[in-house]
Amino acid sequence: IEKPGGKRVSKSSTIELTGKLVNILELLFDSKEEVGIRELARLCDMPKSTVERLVNSLTEVQWVVQNPKSKKYRIGLRLLQLTNRWQLHAELVRLVSPIMEDLVLQTNLTAIITMLDGDGGRCIHKFDSKQAIKLVSTVGAATPLHAGASGKSLLAFLPQSEIDRILSRPLEGFTPQTVTDPEVLKIELQEIRQHGFVFTVGEVDEGAAAIGAPVFDEDHTVLASLSIAGSKFDMMDRSQLLIPIVVDTAAKITNILNTKNKPS
Repeated sequence: IEKPGGKRVSKSSTIELTGKLVNILELLFDSKEEVGIRELARLCDMPKSTVERLVNSLTEVQWVVQNPKSKKYRIGLRLLQLTNRWQLHAELVRLVSPIMEDLVLQTNLTAIITMLDGDGGRCIHKFDSKQAIKLVSTVGAATPLHAGASGKSLLAFLPQSEIDRILSRPLEGFTPQTVTDPEVLKIELQEIRQHGFVFTVGEVDEGAAAIGAPVFDEDHTVLASLSIAGSKFDMMDRSQLLIPIVVDTAAKITNILNTKNKPS
């Protein structure tokens, strides 16, 4: 591991440095008021110069911000957003787990929850089917927004400016069935918005198919996508039966999330 300037840092030094950063962040999280360098150094039992250097590093990445008047520090909005996103993921997983399990039992297909992560999607939860041939999906795996049911059912419900921006970049073709023409994709996305679901065949994996539908928050902003995936031969034969099940289940998740978040 290298420090800025090219100096090597040992593994033990890296662990020690990480511990110091965590200590500072925990103190700032727990504090109801802004904290100055001198007070942080006292509470952390570290030299003032060390604390100042570490806090400057945290400020550079916007995890900590300084009040220009008091010169004291507090947790930054960027770190709060990351923390809130993790809490949102955890709460979503907790709420949807029994629903996804029922969906797998009902369809005998793999059920996947995907959320936006930058300009892509990321699988945050899944339930595998028990059939011998099943789609292999990994929690934490990235997924493209322009290909496959999980990604397209997110992309279709983003603001048009975001759609245009994402589709303006070079789009990777994963299989011969992957659509990489932005104009063709925009027409597809409009149809997804109209119908409320997407059925894709072989766009990311030639042997697979998937059906996806959006999950919304209380402001009708797309929060996640629910999809089921499996063998394209199985799903093509049963698509008309499976589509309403996925759409209804996604709507059920939306309703549960928004009911839970309403004040009693």
